[in-house]
This record gives sequence, C-alpha cells and structure tokens, in this order.
Amino acid sequence: MVKPSTALSKSPPVRTEHIGSLLRPAALYRKRELLERGQCSKRALKDAEDEAIKHVVKLQQEVGMQILTDGELRR
Repeated sequence: MVKPSTALSKSPPVRTEHIGSLLRPAALYRKRELLERGQCSKRALKDAEDEAIKHVVKLQQEVGMQILTDGELRR
C-alpha cells in the first residue's frame, strides 16, 4: 500500500492554472453587509479586503505558484 504524501509538489504531473476568483472569506462578506447597512466605512471594507488579499497571496506563495493573483477579492 502506497502512503499518500501530505507535502505539496513543486512540479505536479499536470500543468494547471488558476483562472477566476478565489473564495471570499466569511469576514469579508460580513464587512460588505455592514457597509450596505451603513454600519461600516468604505475604508474599513478596503482594510478588510487588503488583509484577505495578503492571506491569499501568501497561500499562493506557499504552494509554489509563480504567478499570483488577488483572487478578485475586491469584486
């Protein structure tokens, strides 16, 4: 029996590309709802988006992606 590896490969068996949006974190959805209700500023939303983007960029770097995206988290 072959034990599956938990390590991510830097050279996978097939070429893949990430196209499109990444999943938005729940905190970002909540911040957008607060903005729509007038309970949060545009600046607070932008700060939340900046933090979410930092997270997705770091994640992409950790898995070895060479071309990074903001995941369209500001859309």
